[in-house]
Amino acid sequence: MSKTQIQQKNTTNPLIAKLLEYGEKQRLSTDEMAEKLGLSAIYLDALIQSKRDVHQLPIDKIRCISSMLNMSCLAALLLAGSLSEEDMIEQFA
Repeated sequence: MSKTQIQQKNTTNPLIAKLLEYGEKQRLSTDEMAEKLGLSAIYLDALIQSKRDVHQLPIDKIRCISSMLNMSCLAALLLAGSLSEEDMIEQFA
């Protein structure tokens, strides 16, 4: 996926933006990324175009993305918008 193709995508979610950056670096198409994540290409495209809410992704898919991006699941959840910083503060207070 070229930089131009990434810029044409309408994603506003930081996790999906990181996923697209990863795909570009690895020279993976969105179809290839979808297959590796266990998602349909149509669903991944809907996430990229903000037609689906990333924060509603099931935890197992968030784990797959976090593993692909070599980040903690917690960081992926924060980027997806599934957790807020306040959730973390409440958890440890």
